[in-house]
Amino acid sequence: MRDPAESPPPSNLCAELRPYQLKGFAWLQFMTRLGLGACLADDMGLGKTLQVIALLLARQNKTKTPALLVVPASLVGNWRAEVKRFAPDLKLFIAHPSQTDRERLDFAIQHTAEALRGYDVMLTTYQFLQRTEAWQMHPW
Repeated sequence: MRDPAESPPPSNLCAELRPYQLKGFAWLQFMTRLGLGACLADDMGLGKTLQVIALLLARQNKTKTPALLVVPASLVGNWRAEVKRFAPDLKLFIAHPSQTDRERLDFAIQHTAEALRGYDVMLTTYQFLQRTEAWQMHPW
């Protein structure tokens, strides 16, 4: 793994990562470059959400394709608030009936690429993704 100092967090991240978060962020970038998944298993309250937000920001200018972020339904509001707080530049499309009107959701399901144009991240839940075959087939 590269030294975390070689992978500084994005300058538009509105937070300062702690040393262990810098290591986690560098590891997430490393795994992403390898095309592999990753699991942050730190204890609650140690900044896993912030590390992922930093990764999403780092990816923002490197690709035109939005990232898919899948979270439990109980955390949709928390993720929205954390993205707004730490990464206001990140354009977030929330694909969940509790946050988005049905018409926009239907359009996003039927025309995913067009609906997400200009967004950096689509946030949805496990259950909603499982019921939406078009998103399962989409090349995230």
